[in-house]
Amino acid sequence: MHDLRLALRDSVKKLDDTKNTMNKLHTDYDNQIRKKDEVISMKESIIKEKDAYILKLEQEISKHDSTFISSTDFNDGIDISTSNRTSLLEESSTIKHQRTKRTAISAEPAQHKKSKDLHIVLESYVKSDR
Repeated sequence: MHDLRLALRDSVKKLDDTKNTMNKLHTDYDNQIRKKDEVISMKESIIKEKDAYILKLEQEISKHDSTFISSTDFNDGIDISTSNRTSLLEESSTIKHQRTKRTAISAEPAQHKKSKDLHIVLESYVKSDR
């Protein structure tokens, strides 16, 4: 009978040790999950801050895209106050950028025609024997 009591005490002690070990493991597991949740929350807040910053930058870009100030006064009646460019950050890349045609300035007189140049025959000269 005494041996049974000792065996029962050993079994109870082992069971208590196992329970304590299980509780410790459970606590450690909960702490790890809590730390991981904190890291996830921190990363999510960083992402939200960066998203807000990106939105702010997109708004600034759209402000600068909508008003283009020319450095010269030669706009020849072309309205350059609004830019037809679309933001590069937009999702649809199928929108084609519209371009405005500009009048080129030539250094040649307006009366000069290239068709006259085609009918000119060049004279040939003999090299001198110097």
